[in-house]
Amino acid sequence: MKAMVLCSGGVDSTTCLGIAVDKYGAENVVALSIYYGQRHTKEIESADKETEYYGVEHISLDLEKIFQYSDCSLLAHSDKEIPEESYAEQIKKTNGSPVSTYVPFRNGLFLSSAASIALSKGCEVIYYGAHSDDAAGSAYPDCSDEFNKAMNEAIYLGSGKQLKIEAPFINKTKAGQAMLAVSEDKGAAQLMGINVNKTISMTFAIGSALAAIAGVLLCSAYPSLTPYTGSMPGIKAFVAAVFGGIGSIPGAMVGGILLGVIEIFGKAYISSQVADAICFAVLIVVLLVKPTGLFGKNIQEKV
Repeated sequence: MKAMVLCSGGVDSTTCLGIAVDKYGAENVVALSIYYGQRHTKEIESADKETEYYGVEHISLDLEKIFQYSDCSLLAHSDKEIPEESYAEQIKKTNGSPVSTYVPFRNGLFLSSAASIALSKGCEVIYYGAHSDDAAGSAYPDCSDEFNKAMNEAIYLGSGKQLKIEAPFINKTKAGQAMLAVSEDKGAAQLMGINVNKTISMTFAIGSALAAIAGVLLCSAYPSLTPYTGSMPGIKAFVAAVFGGIGSIPGAMVGGILLGVIEIFGKAYISSQVADAICFAVLIVVLLVKPTGLFGKNIQEKV
């Protein structure tokens, strides 16, 4: 199975490219970059570096003439200033219409063009990086979930049910996307201008806050408090994560449930005194038999 990725050179499409390469392999991924008369060429230059980094086939397409009639402020021939206000403030000025940086039906045209090339290249899926922050209500209507569903249906039917589109971040935010990009590939994320250290710090801060909430709940159930309170639940949580597969949220949930069931049966049919030992035995068995866990996957390190 082959995949095509609309690669603009930004954070969104770079993360999509990393996901596609991870899932299908670099030899089965085709990147498509489209020049549409944008003011800056840094995006295309960045796309060249990204595709070279991942070692995928890179196709370039020039659609500048199609947008020559638009006065969008993102286009090189426009004399409009690019606004610095938030999307919410811009929408107030436009009375709910798309903002001045909206390139008319850009994603619709990009996806339609990509579909034609993807079919010729034997691809079965097109990835693109639209997300909820871009949609921002009516700021960019071609980034909305409704648009994505409609285009997916049109391309699926128009291709004879051979091709579909994937927008992994259509209901996600920029902050979450930055976390995903860093987890996928820190090198590529840094190349795209993501502050890797800040993103990692924010992730640990959120995790620590959730751990603090869990600690409060634990202490409310067990009034006694010692320096070692919560150490064993923390270790068991780690075992559950390894059991389910590091990096997989569904895996952590399933691993936690299975570990709890194993521990309960161990107490009931073996001995409550060896319940903790059973958990550690599960960890040893998982590391020996399936080190990636139930839902984990092997990750090949680039050298």
